[in-house]
Amino acid sequence: MKNKYINRAKISETAFRKVVKFFALDLTAAQCAELTGLNRNSVERFYRDGNVYTEIVKDGKKATLQAVIWGKLDISAVIHTDGWGGYDGLVDLGYQKHFRVEHGNNEFSKGKGNHINGIESFWGYAKHRLMKFNGIPKDKFYIYLKETEFRFNMRGKNLYLFLLKEFRNRPLF
Repeated sequence: MKNKYINRAKISETAFRKVVKFFALDLTAAQCAELTGLNRNSVERFYRDGNVYTEIVKDGKKATLQAVIWGKLDISAVIHTDGWGGYDGLVDLGYQKHFRVEHGNNEFSKGKGNHINGIESFWGYAKHRLMKFNGIPKDKFYIYLKETEFRFNMRGKNLYLFLLKEFRNRPLF
């Protein structure tokens, strides 16, 4: 059967559109499988079979964090962090737009718009979203986290239409 979103598809384009729609609505793979009549394992493969970059940080030491940040974040990026020592030296690496918010001194914005509310907002969003899964297998945590990051970055956009366009331009499998 012809499916412009998946090469060598074993499901119809209509069924795939439903899977994408339910993913965009943030239904679990089990909920999507129930609603579409597809096998849960098939739906799970569509939901989580992407390539993501993750790195396990064994400790929060300065050298470890700098090694993760270097090369992953554009040198011209504006970075807002809290006062934790692991972020010391980012300016020395060339990140000239590194600003700190010192919560310990009851500082929350420095009055100049420097804040870390974005990351705090993300963690609130992530905790709320991930709770619905009633526990996540440890070996799958990064995949769920990266999906949550993607959803957070796409908030306010039509995720369904975005995904259909991406799959049309770069079919799966």
